[in-house]
Amino acid sequence: MYKIKSFFASSFILFSSIGTLYALYIFFQHETQSVWLTTAIAIGTGAVFFTMIMVRHTPTTSRYLLPYFVVNLLATCLTIFLFFSDSASALALTLSIISSIGWCLYIFWYSDLSLRDKDQLAVGHVLDDLSFVDTGGNPIKLSTLPKGKKILLFYRGNWCPFCVAQIKDLAAAYAKIKSLDTQVLFISPQHAGHTKKLARSLGIDAQFLIDKDLKVARELKIFHQHGVPMGMEMLGYDSDTVMPTVLIVNASNEIIYSDLTDVYRMRPDPQSFLEILSQYRD
Repeated sequence: MYKIKSFFASSFILFSSIGTLYALYIFFQHETQSVWLTTAIAIGTGAVFFTMIMVRHTPTTSRYLLPYFVVNLLATCLTIFLFFSDSASALALTLSIISSIGWCLYIFWYSDLSLRDKDQLAVGHVLDDLSFVDTGGNPIKLSTLPKGKKILLFYRGNWCPFCVAQIKDLAAAYAKIKSLDTQVLFISPQHAGHTKKLARSLGIDAQFLIDKDLKVARELKIFHQHGVPMGMEMLGYDSDTVMPTVLIVNASNEIIYSDLTDVYRMRPDPQSFLEILSQYRD
């Protein structure tokens, strides 16, 4: 199942991009075939969405992506109407319907993380002395870090635009977080080279750690098998990753805040971290 999701993610992005260009090409070649314009709009909703999340660097979206989904459904319905009323292209009809099926799968199946185990990281649970490595390969344990409150942000990798946007939002609030005697740990299973690149781009003195072989992810039950879109291996990423997770722990490593998102596209606002940290007293 997870491997199918990995294949779907890459396929849907590729289909949206190439399908939109193809439909527009046919429309401009044969402008009397308006069905290809409605098809381009239907498929193009996917291309626009994935382009926007790359350009706008937003860490969160609405749950059901209604503006995109509604436009897609309306365009597909119009394509169906034109097909039966004008004997329009069956290929255009097929591509429009595939795009709508793709959106349904993306919103209600691919994005869904609601089956993840949440008991392990409930508020009040005390973390073990988790072990990581830094970008230099040196072992780091929670016990070796300065005592105090910590934010642990588990992210999927530099390839994930939602993760990078979430990290940048947290980095923007880093000075305020640090003033509340709180450390920030950015944790990912990606290779050190990717993590170093991310750390350099942010320019903050937070901890950038690597969960080697996803040992901590497995222990905390946030391991995501085949969570990386298929094909990203060519860019140096492994196929497995973590589910997006944010934990805030006190000086005793007791969880005082936990965000285990049900939808990978929805991430918490750093303002909520500041509120928790400013109100909490050890």
